[in-house]
Amino acid sequence: MQQFNYPGYLKHKAAHATFVKKITDFQKDFASNRLGITLDLINFLKDWVNNHIRETDKQYSALFNAKGLV
Repeated sequence: MQQFNYPGYLKHKAAHATFVKKITDFQKDFASNRLGITLDLINFLKDWVNNHIRETDKQYSALFNAKGLV
């Protein structure tokens, strides 16, 4: 993204940082027996797949294809 000057890079990077923090928090809670696999976690992951991977990640595909990446 940086190499091809993707205009949404910083926003995309921030979304991934938020994802990592959220998953890390779930993991810490689970490891300390404060939390099991919850509906919140399942919904969060479902939302990530449906919205981020299926929609947001597609936004940079045209730029990458134009730059010769397949």
